[in-house]
Amino acid sequence: ISMYSSGVYYLMGELANHFKFNALNISHGTHVPPNNEYERIENYQLAIGVIANTYPYVSVQTPWTERFLDYYKDSRIRLKTGPLIYSVTSTKDREEFRNAVLPKNSNKKIVVHATTMKARYGARLHIAETLDEYLSSLTDIIHAVNKLDDVHFVIRPHPSNEFSDEDLYRLLPKCNSLSIANEGSFARILSACDL
Repeated sequence: ISMYSSGVYYLMGELANHFKFNALNISHGTHVPPNNEYERIENYQLAIGVIANTYPYVSVQTPWTERFLDYYKDSRIRLKTGPLIYSVTSTKDREEFRNAVLPKNSNKKIVVHATTMKARYGARLHIAETLDEYLSSLTDIIHAVNKLDDVHFVIRPHPSNEFSDEDLYRLLPKCNSLSIANEGSFARILSACDL
């Protein structure tokens, strides 16, 4: 099982085919079919490192992934798995994180947002959100969360994030069910998330 397709991970896919053993690629990214020629090129270049490879099996986590694979005429065996969290989860981490962000005995669901944004001087010109798009997307989600009583929203900024926590709190709409989790391991946050 591999979530990458470069270096030794690419070689493992090649060896799986050569020696006829089962190997599954579970992409750690979101893949959508392109809207234009530039996205067609860039989507595929990004996909080479995570999903467009030689593994005999590929996990299809969303309908968009299915459309992406159809668009690029990927002929591998597809396993329709639905969304997967590619991490070791821990009950201890889950309880500690929930206790840190929620009131005692809260039954709220934790929704985590973790995405890659395009830095000012980034090389991903079309498929990663710009800083403005990133803030706009978060604003839309927060407006939805503000209408719900049973959700706590956690933002996990990407390491390339150019905003401080204070910047995000200042730029985003007020939300009493919002945390920014910039510290600690991502596995700890994934252990606590419900969606």
